[in-house]
Amino acid sequence: MGDRFFLRRGGQQALVGVRCRAACYAFLSAPLRHGRVPADRFSADRWAAPCFPQDCRWRSQMRLIQLESVSQLRRAAEAWDRLWQRSDVTLPTARAELVAQWVEFFADRGAVWFLAVEQDGDLAAALPLVARRVGGVVSAADVARNWWSPSGELLLDPEADWAVVNRLAEGVVHLPRPLAWLEVVPYRTPSWQKLLGAVAQSGASLDIHVRGRCATLSLADDFHAYLATRDGRHRYNLRRNRRRLEQLGTLRTRVITELAASEVERELARAFDIEHRSWKGRRGQSVLATPGMFGFFCRQAETLAGQGSFRLAFLEVAGQPVAFEMGSCGKGVYHSAKIGYDPVYRRYGPGQLLREELIRWLHQQPGHVGADFHAQPVGAAGRWANGSYPLARVVVASGRLWGAACLAAYRALGPLLRSCLNGAQHRVGGWVCRSSSYKPVLCRMK
Repeated sequence: MGDRFFLRRGGQQALVGVRCRAACYAFLSAPLRHGRVPADRFSADRWAAPCFPQDCRWRSQMRLIQLESVSQLRRAAEAWDRLWQRSDVTLPTARAELVAQWVEFFADRGAVWFLAVEQDGDLAAALPLVARRVGGVVSAADVARNWWSPSGELLLDPEADWAVVNRLAEGVVHLPRPLAWLEVVPYRTPSWQKLLGAVAQSGASLDIHVRGRCATLSLADDFHAYLATRDGRHRYNLRRNRRRLEQLGTLRTRVITELAASEVERELARAFDIEHRSWKGRRGQSVLATPGMFGFFCRQAETLAGQGSFRLAFLEVAGQPVAFEMGSCGKGVYHSAKIGYDPVYRRYGPGQLLREELIRWLHQQPGHVGADFHAQPVGAAGRWANGSYPLARVVVASGRLWGAACLAAYRALGPLLRSCLNGAQHRVGGWVCRSSSYKPVLCRMK
């Protein structure tokens, strides 16, 4: 006879079932198979009650929640941000309000799935996904981020057990889309390794194709000791260009860490005007040339400034800004978001001089441990980086036949399309890499 559980009713014990494990699994997975727990049962003020009767001896303290609108995400912002604080993610724009702003601007008309796992009354895992079309044909789900602004990220409590990871993996596999097409994923991080391992263990088909590497910087105790490790030719160019710029006027670096809401628009206008004068403006790819983009960054900067995470640096010559860098700090890690320089001063390398001063400033700030250059090409950021991590496209097929067919077609046609490009450069999420041979990787749980 299988396992049993008892239900107290009127002081008497009654045998209510056999094969408890199979029955309970079917009961718990029914909401998942039929659209998961409805989002309207979720409340930021009070988590929904367990599905079991109050007098049941054994009850589940974990469930999968799907938030289907920005308003529901904002109601869960406090729990979402607590999870962000506990997770290994340092990107400030992965917090609830900033994810909501990204979705409102970039995915306002599409479907969204904010998957979250609740355990013991708090969130233990979360993954924000939005609808997209692959090749303009296949409907898929992707992480809420793009090359304009990285935002959504996998949040996982380091103390979460495999049951939490497996429940989130079920949510990814059972999305109402044939594919989960996750374009830019740091798949080697512990959180992503756990999730991809759980997806593979569930029997779902997935494919991982490495697209490039993201440059990082671990701060040393002394800036001059760190600078001595850089290429000698690079250091010589920095000294020469500094002397040449100083002949044109007083050279000054200004790093803004505190910004009032009334000052955001003025300072960002100065920064993005520099970008607009570059090749991005001529090609219509600058922030000021893109409708609505300046307003999005102003709103994002106001939120980051209110959280104490916003950073904006200028390199000025004779009082005029010639280069800028915008970013944010989270958990002691600086994340570079936008950079630009005046093309009139290109021969002096103003962007590199500003990066040198910004890294010098980071070394002087207590509590700062590193930097992430995910917004720049690996080649340019590599002059300053002392580490990196791989980024990959992860494609997961849903439990439906159509999803498996789409993944099979991608595996068959992907190598052919990439070989036709003959190593052409591809721009993905703000970083540039060269297409390499197709080597799919399959993660399995050990």
